[in-house]
Amino acid sequence: MFKAAARVQGGVSDRGARLSSALGYNRALRDLIAAGRAEPSFLVSHELPLDEAPSAYEHFDNRDDGWTKVVLHPDGRKRTS
Repeated sequence: MFKAAARVQGGVSDRGARLSSALGYNRALRDLIAAGRAEPSFLVSHELPLDEAPSAYEHFDNRDDGWTKVVLHPDGRKRTS
């Protein structure tokens, strides 16, 4: 209740708390993937070379069908689902 009242008055922000918990979650997920205990490939819709980043961002930002998660590879690999 305090946070809600303070937010109305502009005194307290909980944005940092959300960010730090999200970062912790991302680190934990990264560690599971690196250890081979989680497979994120079902989330990845496109794997593209880094030079296609502007186009990929445009598709993702426009929420074009099928553009759910893009992985960019500096080594030039490319895979499109």
